[in-house]
Amino acid sequence: MSDTACMSTSIPGAELLRTRLTERKISQRQLEQRLGVASGLVSRWLNGERKPGRELALKLSSVLQIPVRSWDEPLARTGTDD
Repeated sequence: MSDTACMSTSIPGAELLRTRLTERKISQRQLEQRLGVASGLVSRWLNGERKPGRELALKLSSVLQIPVRSWDEPLARTGTDD
């Protein structure tokens, strides 16, 4: 599968999350620990499989300055986390 096909399920929050992690040299695991969420959850957000619920979106806004609204796009597959 091409990178373009993988990105088709991307939502603005996921793109911004990927950018912020790279800019700040924070691993997915480090962010999971900081947020107190299950292992692998950040990966599912980045892949567009899930998106954070309101509470976690607020934490991401605080920790990485990702606007809560950036997660408002519908998912290809249903699922939010809180």
